[in-house]
Amino acid sequence: MENKHTIRGLFPRARTLRRATAALGAAALVVAFSAQAATAATVPDPPTGLTGTAGPLAGKVKLSWVAPANDGGSAITAYLYDVSTDGGVTFGAKIKKGTAKSTSVSCPQVLAKPCTFRVYARNAIGDSIASAPVTVPWAAPSAPKSLKATTTNFSDVSLSWTKPASTGGLAITAYTVQDSIDGGAWTTIGTGITGTTFAATASCTGTATCQYRTFATNPVGNGPVSNTATITVTSATVPGPPTGLAGTAGPTAGNVKLSWVAPASNGGSAITAYLYDVSTNGGVTFGAKIKKGTATSTSVSCPQVLANPCTYRVYARNAIGDSIASAPVTVPWAAPSAPVSLKATTNNFSDVNLSWTKPSSTGGLAITAYTVQDSNDGGAWTTIGTGITGTTFAATASCTGATTCKYRAFATNPVGDGPVSNTATVTVTPGAVKNLAVVKTADDPTVGNPTSGTSTFSVSWAAPTTGMVTGSTYELQECQAKCAPGSSSWSPSTPLVVTSPVARTCNEGSITCSYRVRATNSRGAAGAWTIVTYRPWAAYGLTAVSGTTTGTVTATWFGPGDIGPPGGNAEHYEIWVCTTACDQAANWSISQLAFGVEPQPVSRDIACATGTLCAIRIRFVAPNLATSTYSLEAAAVGS
Repeated sequence: MENKHTIRGLFPRARTLRRATAALGAAALVVAFSAQAATAATVPDPPTGLTGTAGPLAGKVKLSWVAPANDGGSAITAYLYDVSTDGGVTFGAKIKKGTAKSTSVSCPQVLAKPCTFRVYARNAIGDSIASAPVTVPWAAPSAPKSLKATTTNFSDVSLSWTKPASTGGLAITAYTVQDSIDGGAWTTIGTGITGTTFAATASCTGTATCQYRTFATNPVGNGPVSNTATITVTSATVPGPPTGLAGTAGPTAGNVKLSWVAPASNGGSAITAYLYDVSTNGGVTFGAKIKKGTATSTSVSCPQVLANPCTYRVYARNAIGDSIASAPVTVPWAAPSAPVSLKATTNNFSDVNLSWTKPSSTGGLAITAYTVQDSNDGGAWTTIGTGITGTTFAATASCTGATTCKYRAFATNPVGDGPVSNTATVTVTPGAVKNLAVVKTADDPTVGNPTSGTSTFSVSWAAPTTGMVTGSTYELQECQAKCAPGSSSWSPSTPLVVTSPVARTCNEGSITCSYRVRATNSRGAAGAWTIVTYRPWAAYGLTAVSGTTTGTVTATWFGPGDIGPPGGNAEHYEIWVCTTACDQAANWSISQLAFGVEPQPVSRDIACATGTLCAIRIRFVAPNLATSTYSLEAAAVGS
């Protein structure tokens, strides 16, 4: 019984061991007991070597320690710490951290009683006992970093720096700045500074070397000083004068553009500005200096006094003062530059509207007027508009009767006339003819004559509304095919001087007959072609053989390929037949009509007396009753 109680108290598996005792006997119990004792885990030992450093931020402490020598047979899963603000008398609740052996922790900023810390190790069994405690006193801040000193006048110095790497654990309350002049003792020149900049006004006046340093303060005290920043004062003088001063009148009225070369010497001090003064009496007297920036060119003003253009001088300025004046320059006013982007537009080739943009430079004086000139068909330039104050002009009837009309403009100010603008050109081109129409007036069904099989058409049109000048003519071309505008099948042009209907013929069997007309004027300019095409197309491939029925001839042909949608009975073929003296139109007659659209080719038996030679032509009739030209003739003997 005693052994059983001991085992139950030491091992959670005592019930299992009792069962093993009963089953195996005392010897087995010893073996089981030994195995259980060899594998049982415990809580880890406490961490050792706990240390702490105040900071780097206010209210923070950096703790670090050494892992336990014994993890209790189970891996460390976390570290914990607790903190005391009463010197280790009492501690707060444990706070869990990770498995790293250092951490940043918080502590109230109580200067009189800095915080005391303990750490613990945790494994799967539980937490270790606490480590030896460590009390971390607050410290003074570390030194400010990267102190820099700059000056523009070797008197006033601007200082800047970066915050210390560590506050010592307490908030920084202020910075102090000190200087040392020419190797002398360090003297405090700024206290209670809460930012990271300081203006050391007049701190370096009249000396050769000025050194600066700063330190931070918190409730513990002053930290170490920063790096030293040094200003070395050179023996600076005023700069030399600018050179190469030049001026150009304009670009706007009353203004002059000045440019110059920077001084060869800045006197040992950077140029901070340029200044100029101006004389309106030829350089006898000058006005007050006017400050500009650091660029070596500027636009300046001058009263518009034509008799006495302005004279200018420029100066360079550095921290020491102003240079002497540059050599003066007198900038005379100039005539304006040319107007730009002149454009000419017309909608009737007679009245022309002109517009332009103001010159890029007025020459320094206000533009008083513009003048417009024209030149028609290569003739002399003639003034057609003066005293124009705007940038548009209506050149009414300036291009009437001409083919090419050119225009130009120039500006004037009190100095005189400027150069002419670009040339704007209006080329008089005829418009397209109107109402072009073609009407078939006659057909010739005969054979053996020069006109046999042809159709006669009347072509008419109306004159274009624009571009027709005295002596204008027309050109007419025709094409016995479905011709594209650029086709080489168009006939040579026929010149015409009237728009009266013109007779034209279309050959037998033509698939279509097209006509085009354009207007040309007396200066050789031609308008666009206007095209009209006569349809429907003729039937083609006509053949004739003796019929299978006595007293007939069988005719076969193909219908036109461009007849549009089927037209029912309105669309048909006329079958024309002649049996004697077929060179006479009166001997041709319609033998029958073939209605409707049929599968191609079309075939019909046509009455023709036995042993008689019958000549045949086919003519297609469109739904609108327009007739095609005749097909080519075919002939056969009646069966």
